[in-house]
Amino acid sequence: MLLVTHDLGLAASRVDRLVVMADGKLVEDAPTTALLAAPQSRAARALVAHRSWMSLPC
Repeated sequence: MLLVTHDLGLAASRVDRLVVMADGKLVEDAPTTALLAAPQSRAARALVAHRSWMSLPC
């Protein structure tokens, strides 16, 4: 299954891998726990930095 969303909390609670895109290009592809713990790309770091996604009901 492919889940496309801007809701990081929703994605993180439901998928084994996260893929991050920026400017229409794939910039990071990693296991969910690895990406959330240590994002490598600028776009992934920006997404993960907004910790409010952790408290939103999904």
